Amino acid sequence: MPKQLIRKGKELKDKEKFFHLWSGKDLKSIKELADHIRGISPDEFNHHVNEHKNDFANWVEHCFGEHKLATALRSCTSRTKMYEVLLNFLMQKSTAPRSSKARSKKKSPQQKRAKKAATNVRQASASTTKQEEQEKPAPTPSLQEGNTTNPPDDSEASPAANVQPSLEEEHQALAKHAESIMDSFDKKLQHIEHELQPEIPESAEKRLDTLNEAINELSASISALRKTGKDCFIPAVTLRLAKSRLIIAKATLSPSDLAAAESLINEARDDLKEVEAERPINIKEEVALLAKQKLAKELKAAEEEK
Repeated sequence: MPKQLIRKGKELKDKEKFFHLWSGKDLKSIKELADHIRGISPDEFNHHVNEHKNDFANWVEHCFGEHKLATALRSCTSRTKMYEVLLNFLMQKSTAPRSSKARSKKKSPQQKRAKKAATNVRQASASTTKQEEQEKPAPTPSLQEGNTTNPPDDSEASPAANVQPSLEEEHQALAKHAESIMDSFDKKLQHIEHELQPEIPESAEKRLDTLNEAINELSASISALRKTGKDCFIPAVTLRLAKSRLIIAKATLSPSDLAAAESLINEARDDLKEVEAERPINIKEEVALLAKQKLAKELKAAEEEK
């Protein structure tokens, strides 16, 4: 997003109005929302935007009062479209001409010097014109053309009249140049959007769903075996490693990461089978067995002393 064309805009001060994200970060302005939408994950986007709600549009409308922008965001069904809407909104805000009242409050030194020069020229021109009118004889009416006065000479026009039009022309040229830069940026962004956020292949998405189901099944099995008193520490640790590896695979979509996650899941499944084959631990029986062994040792030691 070109910094020279984007204004930060209104920033919220009340923490209760901040938009809270999954990562723990808070959004305080529409520009921060646009930056977040540009790199948002599909899961987070679908969580906030679906057929039943649009959290981003509601936040923009209630906290900033931007009803038109909120309406446009509610029509967006993809991250790319929503980012384009926010970008166009910020571009329009940055290139919108200021009101005459705002311009009158703060003038540049060049504008002040131009205004002073224009005032001096007008005063000099007025005094010269008044003196010429006093010395100039009455005009002779023209019978052929029917005019009673001579036509004004454009070459004698005051240069003060050209000051304001020149400023307006300069502003229009700058606005037109900014629009051309925005159009060029939008075209480049459309060309590289698919490279910045590639879509998940269908095969990889199915494989991720399969691995997620396997992890959920193993978690349920470990929980059930723990209730029977069996030690599931090793398969639980292996399954935790598999979950971490699967998160990395979701981000990279690399075949090697997917294979590593699948290997850890299979390892956790094998460890769980070993735990299922073990004899369940009975604490009462273990204590009684240890007591008998200790008593037998004491009796044997007493007999040897005799």
